[in-house]
Amino acid sequence: MKLRRYAPLVMLLLCATVALAAENTPRAAYETYREALLDGDFETFKQFIPDAQLGEWQGEDAQEKFLDLRQSIPAELKIAGVAESGEKARVLAKCGGTSGEVEMVLEKGAWKVARDEWEGDFARPAPKTPAPPVAERRPAIEPKEKPAAGNDEESVKTAYLNYRKAIMAGDLEELKNHVVEEKIKELGDDAAGTLAMIKGFMPPEVKIKGVSIDRDRATIEVSGKAALGNDAGTVELAIEDNRWKVVSESWRAGEKEEEKRAEPAAVGVSGQIAFIDNRSGQYEVHTINADGSGPKQVTKGGGFKGDLAWSPDAQKFVFSMHDISSDEDLYVVDADGGQVRLTENEAKDCFPTWSPDGLQIAFVSTPRESVEGGGGVYQSPDIYVVNSDGSQLRQLTNSGKVTSDPIAWSPEGDAVAFTSMEDNDWHICTIDVGSGEIKRLVSSDRCSSPAWSPDGERLAFSTWIDFGKPALTVMNKDGSSLKTLHKGDIKHDTIRWSPDGGKILFAMQGAQGAFSDDIYVIDPDGSNLKRLTGTKEQEKHASWSPDSQWIAYVRDFELYIIPADVSGEETKIGAKRGGHDHAVWSPK
Repeated sequence: MKLRRYAPLVMLLLCATVALAAENTPRAAYETYREALLDGDFETFKQFIPDAQLGEWQGEDAQEKFLDLRQSIPAELKIAGVAESGEKARVLAKCGGTSGEVEMVLEKGAWKVARDEWEGDFARPAPKTPAPPVAERRPAIEPKEKPAAGNDEESVKTAYLNYRKAIMAGDLEELKNHVVEEKIKELGDDAAGTLAMIKGFMPPEVKIKGVSIDRDRATIEVSGKAALGNDAGTVELAIEDNRWKVVSESWRAGEKEEEKRAEPAAVGVSGQIAFIDNRSGQYEVHTINADGSGPKQVTKGGGFKGDLAWSPDAQKFVFSMHDISSDEDLYVVDADGGQVRLTENEAKDCFPTWSPDGLQIAFVSTPRESVEGGGGVYQSPDIYVVNSDGSQLRQLTNSGKVTSDPIAWSPEGDAVAFTSMEDNDWHICTIDVGSGEIKRLVSSDRCSSPAWSPDGERLAFSTWIDFGKPALTVMNKDGSSLKTLHKGDIKHDTIRWSPDGGKILFAMQGAQGAFSDDIYVIDPDGSNLKRLTGTKEQEKHASWSPDSQWIAYVRDFELYIIPADVSGEETKIGAKRGGHDHAVWSPK
């Protein structure tokens, strides 16, 4: 989607005021709020934020938070309906097979957006980063004759340094001579803005520490003072058009002496925690021992990574990966780094779940139908199964009614639980992996995210009851004996049974505002509700330790653990480096 140009601020404010006066409805307010987000108009955006939350949008990092929020919503969507009740309203918005949680409140006669959250994968807005002013750009580099690729370190170094010169000069045309064709596609429509963003992540000066060459591929290790405190970089190059060109460049925090000497962060905990780190601009899988020792990077290179999940024997991970120019595919990687690509097709493959024996992986796939002139339109999702070595891919459902939500393989290994939308209602279903027989267990408004109990006898899931009241619900595996464990004002996310079956954790908006998710635990009978966290930030991607005594989670891009019985304080794992996401504790 092409971004609209900024209009003068006065006119934007006037237009927003006229829109509110002309049609003061939740739908109109949400549409104007989205328009301000997509246009990068921070001042108009704040007019649609409740007063109680405005404090979260003050300070030096407010603009950065605004841009992060902008990238968390779909570039395009359809509003399917609006439910209004007094001074509250819900806007049902959809993007392909993905639905959004939009909560509205009426404040001083105007509708404000209290919550706008989306899960799953969808097309996001192009980066809104202004290009450097023309007056501040350095002179363009004079075009040089394209040299033949030399198979020596000096040729590789020269190629990288020319690439850096083009970026630091803001010379987009020259840069295209020094990056692979796939990288040029990633620059997108807002190439100048993307170039400015890349420059912002790079250190002004670098030192090349080493070069390794393997036929038509090369790796350079560099050091320098980059953004976010990163000081160690890795550059991948390849020969294309008979010359060395840059494939990727990533930066991370190098290991400091104080980190080498650091004592373990937590005592009495075991196992490993896997997480995704994006401090360098590259999304890489890392592991760290639960006591804070032994940090290790597992993957190297590639695009955005998500949907991280350990294998049952704790020897492998599955994750999804995509970049700006590709669909989303699944990969399996050994804990030591050996990688296998499971899927490669025109589709978004996500929400992988392992079979109990670790031999197969089920996932949700949303195919893309190509259209004339390039691009494509994503169709309805279905469930597929593939062996963990990438062989014997097969389609499990063929209804086109599966929603783009997490699925769960049963502990017995015979069925997969999923959410479908059919006959204008949501359903929790299971499908027999062998026969393909589908059983509809329950039909309930906005039900989603089924999670099996460890003994395979029950399912917990999120739904809405009592005319739009979110609830955490448990039922038997045949759909009987439904029991509401907890009601809230906001949807229950990240539903996880403890390995011993004695607790269920979930995340829900806390008391600190719309952008603060807290973690709770509750007994399966609905008793002993405890809130583990209560900050203004989002605690997300919570995961149980294998002994059911601890919970790992991410807050503000840092990794934490906390006792599940709230008997102690939270502990930050590892050095304060930032960029952490998708915390997953090993099952053993």
